[in-house]
Order: sequence, then structure tokens, then C-alpha cells
Amino acid sequence: MNWLPNDLPSFLWGMLVALAGLIASGFLKEAGKDFWVHLKKKLFPPPPPPPEDVQVDLRFEPTMYKPRDCLWARHESVSRYQAEGYTFYPHPSNGGRCIRGYGREQSYLMVKPNEVRGQ
Repeated sequence: MNWLPNDLPSFLWGMLVALAGLIASGFLKEAGKDFWVHLKKKLFPPPPPPPEDVQVDLRFEPTMYKPRDCLWARHESVSRYQAEGYTFYPHPSNGGRCIRGYGREQSYLMVKPNEVRGQ
């Protein structure tokens, strides 16, 4: 039994086709990964970033809610107010949180729970 090919051109063509198949399969594998990443971005887009906070001055008056339904909460008390159901007052320009003060004196404008917009 002879293991060597009798027809050298057929053997070389077979090797060339096998090599092309190996290269193509590696290329298609990588292209499939890139396609999946692209498809995943299209099907499941990342959520938009939250709006940036807006620094307001001390005379800022809320207009979307009644002023008596809003309060300025110090930064260390925000989580407690959120647990009680308070929400952040959205700034009219971009919907971000209203902040006044800097550093340790920073306060956020918050709205009481279950309040509706308008006066």
C-alpha cells in the first residue's frame, strides 16, 4: 500500500484548497465576532447617559411643582429622602438634578412623594 499521492497536481490542489479553507474559517470566525458585536449594539443599545446636574443660585424657585412640595436636601441626607419616596426636581433646561452650593455645603432640590406637576 502506497501512502504517497500518485498524482502530484491533484495533491497540491487539495493542499491549496485545505489551506484556503483554514484561512477562510479563521477569517469568518473573526468576522462573525465583529458582526455579533455590531448586531448586539443595534438590537440592545446602551442606555443614554443621565443628564448632567445643573448648578443653580440661591434664589432659584421651582416652577414645575408647587414650591411647598419641594425642599433642599443636604447631600448627606439625599439617600434617606430617596428611601422615603422623594425624587429629584428636574431642571427645566435639561432635566438634570438642581444643585446649589459646593462641596460639603451642597444641596439637591427634591420633590415630595406622589406630587404632580403644575400648580
